[in-house]
Amino acid sequence: MKRMIMTLKKKETLKLLGMLLAFGGFVWFNMVSVGGISGYDKFMDQSTLMLMILFTVAVLWLSGVGKDFLNGLQLAFTEQKNYSRIKVQRACNAIKYTRTLIFMEAVFMIFICLVDILYQVDCADMNTLFPSLAVTILSVLYAFMAAVFLTILSAKLENMLASYMEEPQAEISVDEAQTLYFKLRALGLTDREAEVARLVSCDMTNREIAQMLYISEATVKKHITHILEKTAMADREELTKRIRVL
Repeated sequence: MKRMIMTLKKKETLKLLGMLLAFGGFVWFNMVSVGGISGYDKFMDQSTLMLMILFTVAVLWLSGVGKDFLNGLQLAFTEQKNYSRIKVQRACNAIKYTRTLIFMEAVFMIFICLVDILYQVDCADMNTLFPSLAVTILSVLYAFMAAVFLTILSAKLENMLASYMEEPQAEISVDEAQTLYFKLRALGLTDREAEVARLVSCDMTNREIAQMLYISEATVKKHITHILEKTAMADREELTKRIRVL
C-alpha cells in the first residue's frame, strides 16, 4: 500500500491520471446534459462495448503484442526506471496498433449494422429504425473514447522514447566496432565482458543482453559486476557515459 501511494505521488503519473479524469468528466457531463440525469444510460450499449473489448483482447493475444501493450500501461502509470529503448518502442507500437484496431472494429460494425438496416428498411417500423442507427453509431463513440485514452498513453511513451534520442547511438562501422573492442580490452575486460559492456552502453537491459548472448541473467549480472570493478565505475549510467566517449 505504501509503495502504491509513493507511486501515485509522482508528478507525471498524477498528470496522466488528471488528464484521464478530465476526459471522463467531459464525457459524463455531455451524456447528462443531453440525456438528463436519468437518461445517460442510453449511451451504454453493453453488448457492443463488450464485443469490442473481447475482440481487441483476442487479437492482441493472438498477434503476440498483448505483452507489449501491458508493458505500455505499466510504463505509463508506474514511472518504471529500469526500462530499455527497445521495450518502450515496442510498447508504443502496440498502443498505436491497438488504437488502429479499435477504429477498424468500429468501421466493420457500422457496415454490418447498416447492411442489416437497409435490408429491413421497407418492413421496419420508423420507431425502431432510428434507435437502431443510434446503436450503430455508438461503436464510433466507443472507438473515439478509447482512442483518446490510447493517445494519452502513446504521447507518454513517445516522450520517454525521446529521452533516448537526446544522446543518439549512431550505427558504427566494423572498424569503429573493432576500435571500441580494443579500447574496452585495454581497460582490462575479457572478450565477453567487452561485449556485455558494449551492449550496456546501448541501453539494453540484463534480460535483453542475456537473450542476445544466449546466457542467463545471473551471468550478465556477474559480468557487469566485474566490469564495474575493473573500470572503477559506480553504476551502469557512469559506465555508459564512459564507453560513449571512447
